[in-house]
Amino acid sequence: MKLLNFLPLGVACMMSLGTNTAIGQTLNIGINMTNLDKSVKPGTDFYQYACGGWMKQHPLTAEYARFGSFDMLAENNKAQLKGLILKLAENKNNAPGSLAQKIGDIYNMAMDSVKLNKDGAAPLKEDLAKVSSITSRAQLYSLLGEMFHTSAPFFSFYVAADDKDSKSNLLTFVQGGLSLGERDYYLEQNAKMKEIRAKYMKFIVKMFKLAGYDNVTAQNASNYIMSIETRLAKAGRTQEALRDPYKNYNKMTVDQARAKWPTFGWNAFIDKANLSAAKYINVGQPESFTQVAKILATAPLKQLIAYLRWEVINGGASSLSDNFV
Repeated sequence: MKLLNFLPLGVACMMSLGTNTAIGQTLNIGINMTNLDKSVKPGTDFYQYACGGWMKQHPLTAEYARFGSFDMLAENNKAQLKGLILKLAENKNNAPGSLAQKIGDIYNMAMDSVKLNKDGAAPLKEDLAKVSSITSRAQLYSLLGEMFHTSAPFFSFYVAADDKDSKSNLLTFVQGGLSLGERDYYLEQNAKMKEIRAKYMKFIVKMFKLAGYDNVTAQNASNYIMSIETRLAKAGRTQEALRDPYKNYNKMTVDQARAKWPTFGWNAFIDKANLSAAKYINVGQPESFTQVAKILATAPLKQLIAYLRWEVINGGASSLSDNFV
């Protein structure tokens, strides 16, 4: 194959590698010549010629499948951010209420493993109490909107540029609510998937017990949660279907959404989720939201409460004591 066919790739490679300079170091050219392997003729092995020096200077270590200039950039950024946070955390004279004080305090709290292990599930108690206080559907929608500030029960939403009107931002609802992530984990009937589901249910029981619930409550919660998540999975679209930008664009006014899903507590949810400014919604997967509305309107409150408790427990577990982690 002609050398010219390789040139665009090679030039891009060399230029990207040329960005790897230490802070304060200045290059007079756009290509770092030490990243080349001049012992190889470019017509023989152009990739080795363009990148051989870099590969020699940066041998691949066990934690990487690849290591290029952007990987180095990311690592350098992490190191600089860590250094900045450590300085803020060590400074006892940060102005009260300042960002410096808040960042330092959060870091020190997160690193206090002794306190974390002593606290156990205590940091979840307030949020779990809110869930347990639900006695009506009206309360349910208010709490659901509030929870979306830290989690995404039943579905997810985000705000981004409207795919068909880039001058406007658009609120978009997307299917979700699955702790296992993929719908196939709930629906496939092969032995491996059945094993995963069985272990997942045991996992839920264990986590509920760690959060202070008795065995009966934990076992029931496991069944309720699996039932709700399986219903969500059945209504969800496949990964292939989610790739179709046209089928996943279903823009409507908020009033049209109210009319299409009248049982959903729109007023309470929108208020607590701080979405009152939205005039339009893209309901990416309408059939999934139909199932969400049906579950919220018809499932017994005890099942919905168990599911929302799980959102609190599972969402916070990685920041709690060692046994949760």
